[in-house]
Formats: sequence, structure tokens, C-alpha cells
Amino acid sequence: MRSKADVAIVGAGPAGLLLDHLLHREGLSVVVLEAKTRRYLETSPHRIRAGVMEWGTREILVQVGLGEGLLQNGYEHQGIYLAHAGELRRIDFPSLAEGWRIWVYGQQYLVRDMIARFLEEGGEILFEHEVIGLENLASAPRVRYLKTCTYAPWG
Repeated sequence: MRSKADVAIVGAGPAGLLLDHLLHREGLSVVVLEAKTRRYLETSPHRIRAGVMEWGTREILVQVGLGEGLLQNGYEHQGIYLAHAGELRRIDFPSLAEGWRIWVYGQQYLVRDMIARFLEEGGEILFEHEVIGLENLASAPRVRYLKTCTYAPWG
């Protein structure tokens, strides 16, 4: 299979999916090459990742149209308790960080949301495609990849 695009992104993680979304909206053709299956990325219990994001990350996602799931299912978190010498001490984020807070929303859910939106908008993600090399980076860049067919219990 051959795919021609202005930009190739390796990996369907949050950073690559945000970048592909932004570039695609600017009219560039983007292809994402992801070694795992879509099902694995969206449902595998082994994919549980970070669930806390800074306020700025939340704002970027909302501004570019990727924050719907976060706003509906995530929650604002204003502080934590730390135990020290038998006492609980509250760390109040807004009072220490000029009113800023964090948001709790599992990375696997964010990835699921971002994949769905990118594909809905006509983006291209080649799941089960492992990058095996880069060629001619200075003049005519090419990405070499293989279609993988590995069995995994989660897809």
C-alpha cells in the first residue's frame, strides 16, 4: 500500500493526534502510521495512561474542537492532600498557581476521542503499520513501513 501525504506522523498518541488535527485543518494532507490496532488503542486495559492534564492543555483541546469528551466526562481538580508525619495537608492548586487548575480525563479516552474526530474529518490513520525506516530526509522524504498482522488479545 502506498500513501502520499504532505506530513507523516508516527504514532497515534495525544501529541501526534493533536498535531495531525491542526495540520489537517490547515489543509495539509496528513497520514498517521500506528503500529497497534485501533481497538487496542481505544479499549485495551494495558493502555491506561496519565489521566491528569494541565489547564493549558485543556484550553488548547477545547479551542481546536477536541475537548468535547473532556468537558462532558472529565472533571476539574483543584488540589490534593499529602500525608506527612500523620497529618493530611491540602495542596490547593488555584491558590498556589494563580487560579489555575488541572483536569482529570484518562489519556486513553482522549486518544479515542481524537482518533474519532480525525477520521470523521477525513483524516487518514494507518493502524497496524510499523515504521521501519526514513529515507531522503533532506530532499524527498519517504517513510518506509510494514503492515503488521500480529495477534494481540486486545486487538
